[in-house]
Formats: sequence, structure tokens, C-alpha cells
Amino acid sequence: MITKMYFEGIPFIGAYGFCLDSMTLIMPNLGKKIKKIQEALKTPVIETTVGKSGLLGIFATGNSTSVVMPYFIEDQEKSLISEHVHVSVYPGKHTALGNLVLANDKGCIISPLLDRKFFQDALDSEVVCSTLGGFQTVGSVGAVTNHAGMLHPDLTDEDVEFVEELLHISCGRATANRGVGYIRLCLLVNSHGAVVGGQTTGPELVHIEDILEG
Repeated sequence: MITKMYFEGIPFIGAYGFCLDSMTLIMPNLGKKIKKIQEALKTPVIETTVGKSGLLGIFATGNSTSVVMPYFIEDQEKSLISEHVHVSVYPGKHTALGNLVLANDKGCIISPLLDRKFFQDALDSEVVCSTLGGFQTVGSVGAVTNHAGMLHPDLTDEDVEFVEELLHISCGRATANRGVGYIRLCLLVNSHGAVVGGQTTGPELVHIEDILEG
């Protein structure tokens, strides 16, 4: 199931949430939209913040083993999230982890800016430090599940094959919100479904659905 949505009038909904197959973290105060998110992603939804910021998609990353958060996550926030999934706190100075990590349960690509050993231990999976298409922000140019992935249109065939082989998924290039290639900022996706930004066009929606269905 794929649902189109704005968060407080903003189409870049991926910046304000993070989801796994088992749970979804969302910025607070979305009201009736929470039920629609639950229905699309088929998970419980936890309304929370990171360091009192609603930018969960920018700061959070991880897989079903552990969610990784930046050092400034507050104790109350960590305790709430820990009721649903293990939380690992990254001590490094680079905090936009959602933009710097592309991960599923089968593998993980991290920016060269990050500590490979930390993520290998935290996520209990194969971790490779790499850029994608020259981007150090590898998490911003892709959105992946345990079955499929959507990647920035500027990535090369070699980049696409690299992601497919490491994460053991099939991938396709895609945009959302009328041509935005930084796909993770535009949607929330897991193995059950997706919520996409409200400016996503009909052809983009069909293409995303085709990729997710493999």
C-alpha cells in the first residue's frame, strides 16, 4: 500500500520519520495522519523527537537489530524508542546519520565520514565505507527495504549493482515530489508499504510501486 501525504504542509516527509518493518518513528502532532501511516506501513507508530527535534529521518538510521541515534538524543527519547527496538548512540561529530547511512538487515553502506567498526557492531551486518555517485551522503541518495531499493537517477550502473550486491536487493532509479532525486527525504518505506510526499506525481508513484514490487 502506498499513501501520499504532507507533514504540516511539507512534502519532504522522509526528513521527519524513520521506519523499519517492525515500527515507525514519527515527529509529534500529526493527528489523524498517524492512522494512515500505520495502515500503509503496517507497524506501530511512535511519536517522538531526537534532541527535541522532529527531524527523525535526518538523524536516525539502522535496521531491525538496532536504531542508531546521534549523541545528543535525550534519555527520555532513548527510553521511549528502546521499548520497541535497541538503540545505539553514535558518539561521533557527524550527526546527520540518516543522510550518511544506507542500510537494511542484510548489509550497510556508510559514508567515509563515519566509523565502520561502530556500525558493524551496532547493526550486526556487513558494513562497507563508500561513496555513491560521488556523494558522501549515501543515505540521502537511496531508500531501501529488505527486498527492494530506490536510488538517485544520477547513480551509475556500477553504483546500482554495488548496492544490489551488498544489500541483497533489486534496485531501480527513482524520483519523488516532482523530480527530487534525494529519494529518502521524500518518503517512508518498509517491506509492507510506503508513504510518499504529497507532491509526488502519478508516474513517479507508479514507478515507485513497480520497484517495490520487484
